[in-house]
Amino acid sequence: MVDSRQGFDAYTLYLSLKLHFTSDYDWVKYNGKVKSATFDSYLKRKDKYHFAKVGKKYKGELKDFFISNFIHEDIWIGDMLGKECENNYKSYKKYIQSLTYSFRRDCEVLESSTEGLDTLFTCDNNTHPVICRSVLSRTISPITYGLIESRLQFTDALPIEEEYVWPEFKTRMKKLIPFLPYDKKKVSEIMIDVWTK
Repeated sequence: MVDSRQGFDAYTLYLSLKLHFTSDYDWVKYNGKVKSATFDSYLKRKDKYHFAKVGKKYKGELKDFFISNFIHEDIWIGDMLGKECENNYKSYKKYIQSLTYSFRRDCEVLESSTEGLDTLFTCDNNTHPVICRSVLSRTISPITYGLIESRLQFTDALPIEEEYVWPEFKTRMKKLIPFLPYDKKKVSEIMIDVWTK
């Protein structure tokens, strides 16, 4: 039997995080509360079974599971039980569990493909900088982008006019930062160490 309460909790969390990563809604500011997420609206949904199933499978880890997938794209709950979403979550969890090591590794990858920290952000109106291309090609984790953005706040200064990939990418990367458990000093030290060798 499907647990309605567990499914509803998954539904409200899914909805609030989806809004956070795709709109002006601020999950932190509103503490994940969404007025339109009522139990009645949940019961009327044809996909409520999927929420219950995801809620049961990722009980206690649901927030991180949703975040790990919404940083890549807007995903329907029915697709959340697929292999790609599971792999996104495993990668996210692995990165977070060894954050210092993973961040250093990704920074070294970025450093080896540029001629200094400044060239990491070099772009013109129609191209993405190396750091963006590296996330989009999954060469580095979106978490690395978020950590570097948290320290340098470079994203708003990028002169990108492309209107298909960039606006959504920019929003997702900036909206990830409040969820990252990191030591600001350690992140800065790693960046200095990698780019001043």
